[in-house]
Amino acid sequence: MYGIDLNSNFTVRKYKQSVFTNTLGGDHELGDWKVAWRGNYTRSIDDRSQPAQLNYDSPSFGTNGANAANRLTVGYDLTDPQLAKVQLYRTIRNADGSFSRGDRVTAIEDFPRTLSRCARSRRRT
Repeated sequence: MYGIDLNSNFTVRKYKQSVFTNTLGGDHELGDWKVAWRGNYTRSIDDRSQPAQLNYDSPSFGTNGANAANRLTVGYDLTDPQLAKVQLYRTIRNADGSFSRGDRVTAIEDFPRTLSRCARSRRRT
C-alpha cells in the first residue's frame, strides 16, 4: 500500500505509587502470662493519572501526490499465518504519476508528523 496516512497517538502518563507501612508491638510478661501484641497500619497510593494525550497526523498527500515522500508505504508479509510481518518504506512518486516502494524505514519517527490534537484529562484510573 503506497502513501498511507500515519496517525500517532501518544499518551502522557504520570505514575505515583507509594506504600507506607508501620508496625507497633510489644512483648510483656505478667506473672506467669506472656503477652505479645502487634498493631499494623498500611496505606498505599496507586495514582495512574493520564494528564494528556497527543495526536499527530502525517501531512496531506498534496496535489498530484506531491507529498508522497512524506507518507508511508507498507508491505505485509503474510507467509506465516500465525505471525504477520509489517515492513515500512518511503514512498516514491514516479515520473508517470504512479507510486513505488522506496528505502526501508525502521523508525516511525523518520516521517514528519504534525501535532493535530492535544487533549487534557483530569480523570484518574
